[in-house]
Amino acid sequence: VLCGTYTAEMAEQQLVQCLGQTISPDRAVRQQAEAYLSSNCCEGGYLPLVLSLLPNPSYGAVHQIAAVHLKNVIKQSWSPAETSNHKPLPSTDRESIKDTLVQYMCSPLPPALKPQIAESIAIVSEYDYPKQWPNLLPSLVSKFSDPMSLTGVLEALNSILKRFRYVERSDAVYIDLKYTLGLLQVPLLALATSLRSEMAAAAADQAKLTTILQQSRLVCRVFFSLNWLDLPEYFEDHVAEWMSIFQSFLTPPPLPIDEDTPTAAEDLQ
Repeated sequence: VLCGTYTAEMAEQQLVQCLGQTISPDRAVRQQAEAYLSSNCCEGGYLPLVLSLLPNPSYGAVHQIAAVHLKNVIKQSWSPAETSNHKPLPSTDRESIKDTLVQYMCSPLPPALKPQIAESIAIVSEYDYPKQWPNLLPSLVSKFSDPMSLTGVLEALNSILKRFRYVERSDAVYIDLKYTLGLLQVPLLALATSLRSEMAAAAADQAKLTTILQQSRLVCRVFFSLNWLDLPEYFEDHVAEWMSIFQSFLTPPPLPIDEDTPTAAEDLQ
């Protein structure tokens, strides 16, 4: 039985039940659950409640369902087209949603949830960054020194900064890129330099080395996004340092070879 009309006081267990019913083998139950969630997803307090489910390890498969549902609601309702039937999300929830998304990318959530959170951040940033989300990059860059948060932070940055790839040149794009470079170009070089040193030191620790290689690959992807339109002045001034880092990345310490799956070293190269 589905829960009743949504209110701000809707209990966690009721929401978990509704989300779980979306994968019911019973088509009628599944369709009813989907219709229910669709009709209530833009009510005040709804998405913050969905977000509150993600850190709870007791919900099993509902974790992933909730994360995908969150991303889909944000995609359709953060800035719906005038011709769309979707209602916009309430303004009272938006700051809370943004703050929680960043917090989760910097926390030890299950890895399977991180891509949905990163994509949600990227969708919101498309509309709100930088003018309506000025603390986004400072919040992420502040976590560069936290090894427990770094992979999630770089995944988020990679998703956000793809907006500067394969885009037509315009004053608006260059204004946003200049702002982004001002916050990111110096700490990104420092991070890349640090990862190169850590990579060499971790040669004997396969698990640690794999993580560092994955982080280094994400740094390269962020570099690509920032340099796709043009070679910015700071990167031009420090091109020798970057090329030295890339040379090290091309010759990382070896990992055991898996014939079926590329290693983290091969992905970086």
